[in-house]
Amino acid sequence: MNLTSTADAIQTLPDAETLEKCFNVNVLDVKGERIALGKLVDTEAAQGRKTVVVLTREHFFCGVRNDYVANLASDNNSTAFSEAKATGIVIGCGDWKPLQFYADITGFPAEQIFANPSQEIFEALNTKRTISTAPQGEKVKDYITVSLPMNVVRSFYRMFSSLSTAVMAIKFQQGPADQNGGELIFDHDKRCTYAHIMQHAQDHTEVYDLMKLAGVSSRN
Repeated sequence: MNLTSTADAIQTLPDAETLEKCFNVNVLDVKGERIALGKLVDTEAAQGRKTVVVLTREHFFCGVRNDYVANLASDNNSTAFSEAKATGIVIGCGDWKPLQFYADITGFPAEQIFANPSQEIFEALNTKRTISTAPQGEKVKDYITVSLPMNVVRSFYRMFSSLSTAVMAIKFQQGPADQNGGELIFDHDKRCTYAHIMQHAQDHTEVYDLMKLAGVSSRN
């Protein structure tokens, strides 16, 4: 299996105590209803399905993060996930109220997007708080297709392109702008088989690597 450097360097898996803390945290769905992360993973495991959890740095208007989630949600990748008996779940660190908007702009299923405004899962996993980009000499990830200045311009345009999105951006908590996340993969026995914590703001595991690690054949 040929993987990029991030996926090759699999980080230490969370210990049982850390996972228990994460599983006990209630996340909020698109309707604002609470459900424990552990129950989400349990539900998939009971159906013989793997769970790919993406913890994302939100504010929900960040163009790069939207591109990443949209890639996961593409028709080809959605089909591949289904055929491989795997389910993707996205958890942001802001308010739940913009989740439907986020689903609309990324194409990711609304029922698979959740909010963790308390950031308890992020804290339990010791995720990083930084706006630093890839350090000099490190290859920029393929999912990043625009420069930082262009991403800022694009994000502001998206945020204020209409009255409704402007009100949403101002009214609802998008989560800390410097909050980074990572990715976790759970097998159908609820065991964590992969964990990656972003080291900077451009350090999500490449989508095609994440899919390979979950046993899903990327078609993009």
